[in-house]
Amino acid sequence: AAGPSLDKQLPIIRRERGRLLVIAIGQTLRALREAGIEPDIVHILESANVVHQLTGAGDSSNLSLVVTPSVHEGLFAVPVRARFIAWPAPNVVAVWMAEALGERGGLIQGAGTVAQSAIYLAARLGATRVLVVGQDLAFSNGRAYASGSAYGQMGFEVVGNGRFVFTNLRSKADQFGIPVADGPGPEEELVWVEGSDGGRVPTSVPYSTFIEDYRDLAPEMRAMGVEVVNCTEGGALLPGLRHAGFEEALRE
Repeated sequence: AAGPSLDKQLPIIRRERGRLLVIAIGQTLRALREAGIEPDIVHILESANVVHQLTGAGDSSNLSLVVTPSVHEGLFAVPVRARFIAWPAPNVVAVWMAEALGERGGLIQGAGTVAQSAIYLAARLGATRVLVVGQDLAFSNGRAYASGSAYGQMGFEVVGNGRFVFTNLRSKADQFGIPVADGPGPEEELVWVEGSDGGRVPTSVPYSTFIEDYRDLAPEMRAMGVEVVNCTEGGALLPGLRHAGFEEALRE
């Protein structure tokens, strides 16, 4: 995922590349490539036009792209080596489409975020162990995203009274063709949650709900015989998942 802590883990992914199946969310593709890492799979589920996550990271023609049926139509047109549909089981229309196309065996459990969907995708592909990195779901040192990711130029700043603003919001809005004035974005509610290091970390209301989604994800994965280890070195504590350093998990 594209949290600020991804930066410190990219050199480890590159060093251990031959041992890993790398599933990247679209936002991280540029950061991975800048670190000399070509992912095995890129997963995108956004219905907004996020084609720039691929085209802004260089040549897309060698990518294996996994999308859900509700993504923006542009993602079906961008040139890639291979394109697959991940049919979300909770989506009634997607299930209907899959059955009509004879794809019943390809259903995956749906998820609210692309990073969580990538975990379900890994399990559906047969993984029995998933190491999650970059899933901070929190802000760190004025940063909202990994520095080389699609929206890495955005930051955040606490403004007091339990509020924060995203800084350099225009760097993200321009990629969507949305007119935004220079300067910080509108004030939003700041939430403090338990961090993976035992302290408290700042985050947003949407991120705090994504954190809670792991309470359901963790037992579902265990029931499927899949161990999910949170190897994100920073950010929020993900409930229900064992936390371990990336190097430690790789040694195991």
